[in-house]
Amino acid sequence: FNTAIFQGIVLGAIILKSPLFKSNANKYLAYAILMLSLLIANLVFEIINIYNILPFLLFLDDIEWAFLFPVFIFMFVIHQVNHPIRNSKKIRWLFVPFIYSALTNIIYDCEVVAHIFKIPNVIKTVIETLKDFDFFIILIFLPFVAVYTFSFIKFSKDKQERKWITFLWSLVFTLLFS
Repeated sequence: FNTAIFQGIVLGAIILKSPLFKSNANKYLAYAILMLSLLIANLVFEIINIYNILPFLLFLDDIEWAFLFPVFIFMFVIHQVNHPIRNSKKIRWLFVPFIYSALTNIIYDCEVVAHIFKIPNVIKTVIETLKDFDFFIILIFLPFVAVYTFSFIKFSKDKQERKWITFLWSLVFTLLFS
């Protein structure tokens, strides 16, 4: 796992910084690779019980980073096939589930993990309920983004490009649904 995390970080950084790979599509691909590395790192941290030693890392673990990964893949696809929706402000709505998850989990962790402030029990119950809602959002959001992303692959003008984007799409969403 550690090798995969390191390779993902290095590959993501190379894609972001190298002039050879400078394009908006590659930028989103690099973000997706970095996000995957973070997801794997969270898994490794959980396996080795690092959260007991460094509880502040729970802030990273509790946020549903899995909401960002498919969005970055979607952004990669629409930029790669050069679809006009890439310029639409409406695609920003795809980041709402991540923002929702981040806010509810950070507020909750400020009290439970960091003890920065005390949340009244009523509000804490509401936040815990909202945190539990993440699971249902994932059940709806991931299939939606998968189908939505696939619907844009057909706009690729190059048959070979369409083929490898379809392969990447199937690999990514098989990973996410497993």
